[in-house]
Amino acid sequence: MKMRKVGSIILIALIALIVVAPAGLMAQDPKVEPPKVVGVLMYADWCSSCKVLEPKLNPVKRGFEDKPILFTRFDLTDDFTIDQSARFAAVLGLEKLFKENAGKTGYMALIEWPSRRSLGVITKDETPEKIKAILSSLVK
Repeated sequence: MKMRKVGSIILIALIALIVVAPAGLMAQDPKVEPPKVVGVLMYADWCSSCKVLEPKLNPVKRGFEDKPILFTRFDLTDDFTIDQSARFAAVLGLEKLFKENAGKTGYMALIEWPSRRSLGVITKDETPEKIKAILSSLVK
């Protein structure tokens, strides 16, 4: 009888831990502020400039983890990814950017948020140091 009671207590404790622990972890998450800048990589699998730019961008982007910047991409590889990217652009309110740059790849468009004003572009010709400096100047 005592063994059954101890087992029940342990089971209840485990269930409570499973239910309460995730809530406690979520309470510790830092507040995420809305972006001031959105960096949209105009990308395609077949794009040679993308193959140069993306390896430069990826380590630099990690340095902006706590900054108000959102990095995303429009994938222009094929008809399906173009369609999905057009829909994503519409959700973001960036249809104009998507239409004006249809088919152009190999650069990151920098957009002020929420005005959606163009702030410039980053190309494959930029060094990682220059990319970091450009992004830093936009999220002061």
